[in-house]
Amino acid sequence: MNNQINPIGPSGGNRLPSPSKVSSNETQFELTKGVTPPTTKPNQGVVAPPKPPAPVKPTPTIARRMDLTDVIDRLLDMGRSPTPNNVALITALIEYGVEASAQNASLVESMLNQKRQPNALESSVIALSKGLGESLKSVDLIAQFMSNKNQFNRLAGEFDSLIASLRLSMNLSTDAMPPGLMSGILGILSDIDDQLKRIKKLGGDMGNRLELIDDLKSASEFLLGVQRSFSHLPPAIKDSLSNVQQHLKDVVDALVGHAVMSEYDPSRPQTDAHQYYQIPNPFGTQYGPIEWLIQRDATKKDLSINPDKTKMVLSFETPDLGQLTVVMEVADKKVWMTVHSNSPVVRRDALMWVSDLRNQLKAHDYDLLGVKTSALRLDIKQLLVPKVNLDRLSRIDTEV
Repeated sequence: MNNQINPIGPSGGNRLPSPSKVSSNETQFELTKGVTPPTTKPNQGVVAPPKPPAPVKPTPTIARRMDLTDVIDRLLDMGRSPTPNNVALITALIEYGVEASAQNASLVESMLNQKRQPNALESSVIALSKGLGESLKSVDLIAQFMSNKNQFNRLAGEFDSLIASLRLSMNLSTDAMPPGLMSGILGILSDIDDQLKRIKKLGGDMGNRLELIDDLKSASEFLLGVQRSFSHLPPAIKDSLSNVQQHLKDVVDALVGHAVMSEYDPSRPQTDAHQYYQIPNPFGTQYGPIEWLIQRDATKKDLSINPDKTKMVLSFETPDLGQLTVVMEVADKKVWMTVHSNSPVVRRDALMWVSDLRNQLKAHDYDLLGVKTSALRLDIKQLLVPKVNLDRLSRIDTEV
């Protein structure tokens, strides 16, 4: 029996087979049981799968309290030196929600160069926030309003005594000017006095503010013309005419100032549109004026008041109640009310009036849904010109 193993070869001869040759360009595989080896073409390697992209790190964002360094950095970005005046200017712009840009800073600086009153900076920035640009007259009127000068309450209350003084001086010098002119002057002033008194009836003639301003301006210019035409009037009449003429001018400034504070800049939609009025306090000039704020509809082009959706704020002072502010919100004939007073007695009594108030509103087809009280003082000026509390303002830093 032949036990010899014949080697396998191409010729079937007795020589050993030559070792297999593997190209250096081919990839060798280690076979695993049950795994089919990949097929490769000669001289072609296996392409490795692409690596996944590295994860993008989130942009670090830091919220921190705004401080003086941020204001100085903003000034340096604008090419301005961080002087105390420049720091105060940029701070005021930020407080009143006006963009702290180089253009706005230049506008305010231009107004300040022509105004030297103590609150000129604040008034200039407010004028800018109201969309009034570089109107210097508006700066004066806002300054008077913010400092509580020329209050309509006091001006309207003093008009009676000025007319009485003029009438007395005319009676003492009946030949100083034609009798018809004297009676005509007193008649015009009496009509204006009646208009001012009618305003004390809350809401009675409030829609005629522009008409009243025109009447006051016309009367002031008329009295100025009389003084120029009769230059040799007795000193008593001359002084009385001058006082009345200046008083009319002050009343005009007060009313125009209220209209200025009612202005609304549509480019700053974060600010509510309001109509502001001052009404003489019937309890006397020793008490502050009645302030009335009505929210206008900013979605309407004419910014008119929508009686079905508005908010009214009424602030007044009485001998018995002290300072009181009432907020009434109206939506679809439904009313919510908040009474602000620092007196616990007034807050308690306010809740006792709810039943009567509900009946009165019901007579006008309004439903009173609720009344609440608050000891928090509500400043109407803050509603007209909202001011940011810089101590609560955060700066968001994002690194790219």
